[in-house]
Amino acid sequence: MTRNKKALIVAALAALATAPGVGLAQQPQDRGGYLGLSAGTVNYKDACSGITVPCDESDTAWRFFGGYQFSRTLSLELGYANLGAASASQGPLEARYEVNAWDLSGLLSFPLTNQFAFFGRLGIYHADVDSRGNVGPFTAAQSDKNSGLTYGLGVKYEFTRSLGLRAEWQQYGNVGSNSTGKDDLSTLTVGAFFKF
Repeated sequence: MTRNKKALIVAALAALATAPGVGLAQQPQDRGGYLGLSAGTVNYKDACSGITVPCDESDTAWRFFGGYQFSRTLSLELGYANLGAASASQGPLEARYEVNAWDLSGLLSFPLTNQFAFFGRLGIYHADVDSRGNVGPFTAAQSDKNSGLTYGLGVKYEFTRSLGLRAEWQQYGNVGSNSTGKDDLSTLTVGAFFKF
């Protein structure tokens, strides 16, 4: 191969590697911190079970999260979630069951390309639960905290080395206590994250 052909091939490879969306310049970072925010819906599995008045087991949920990616496949993540509420009402009768939770999870990713991956989550949560009911002017309320298991599945796509999107299903098992009532909560969310 002549010297000119070698120089041309090297120049072509260099141009390919630095082109937007192609090559090493756009590959995700293998390690580092990240922050993100996601939002979607939450469903309370049994909140309306046995209730004869109109009852809503779904609400809006959002979650703020941050973590550290140790490799392309392993991350540790801390999150805070507002998990909305299940509510029932008819006439003077109102009842509401609200949950907020912290969670700490390990994430295992399965990259399909440089930018796209599936991931699974397994961790623990610590929830604050408020259960409240009233009939006219008479009110009863209970608050409690509990911890349990959280897990989920999702997909993510990294547009650049620092910006990505992800969609996820996450389950919080056996949330609450005997005084507030217990339930399983599941979320479906879409969010963005920034890596640094």
